[in-house]
Amino acid sequence: MAKKIGMGRVFQNLAGLLAGRFDRGGLGWAAPSVPRRPVVASTGLRGLDTALGIGGLPAGGVTELVGSPREQSAGGVVCLSARIAAHFQHRQQMVAIIDLTGSYDAALAEQCGLAAAHHLLSRPRTLRAALKRLEQAARQVDLVIVCLGMLSETLAQVPPALRRTLLARLRRIVRSSSAAFLLLTTPQEKHPFHPLNYPRGFPLDRLAEIRLWIQEEHWLPRRGPKTTCRLQVAVVDSRLAAPGKGVSLRIKLSP
Repeated sequence: MAKKIGMGRVFQNLAGLLAGRFDRGGLGWAAPSVPRRPVVASTGLRGLDTALGIGGLPAGGVTELVGSPREQSAGGVVCLSARIAAHFQHRQQMVAIIDLTGSYDAALAEQCGLAAAHHLLSRPRTLRAALKRLEQAARQVDLVIVCLGMLSETLAQVPPALRRTLLARLRRIVRSSSAAFLLLTTPQEKHPFHPLNYPRGFPLDRLAEIRLWIQEEHWLPRRGPKTTCRLQVAVVDSRLAAPGKGVSLRIKLSP
């Protein structure tokens, strides 16, 4: 006697069919679905690409680069972001830098290999102007670097309700773009998970697919003109691969 299949099981299998799956106990079967691999852009730093687990930065997604605490930083976040941007340039891809803090050192960026950093850099005077520039860049370039600094200071005059609106608009801009977004932040406290690093209404860490943290930053030689930046970078959070991996980077500066 043929096995009777209830209508509930029929509907379950129909839903599975539409989702690309079948129930083994119902009408048939199919191989389990494979998660879509994100489109990535290499950073040009092999060790960092390996630590990221996906081979680079996600295109159409946000990577947050958390710098060293202000009192310890000598520009490592600028050095690393500029080195990544230089690799995009080498592949004939466009880069834009939006600096909301006035602290992005274009001269240091050029020493790290980024060509014409001054021409790529914009410093909007208001958040409204910054969002407009961000929307333009998201349509025109392949890598958008946004220097946000210490968020509690950058957004000090913005009420929490408006911060939530800004974050929602940032999310829409990112999702409608194929560019990779690298957001540079400075921690208020000395580790990247401290809640004070993200002011109320602007939990940027929840938006980022990947979060990188510069654990250590050293410049050589210790005296005289600096020629080398040594960084210890950790993947502290990732929605796309296993977090927790670290990498030591050595970036040489040109005269």
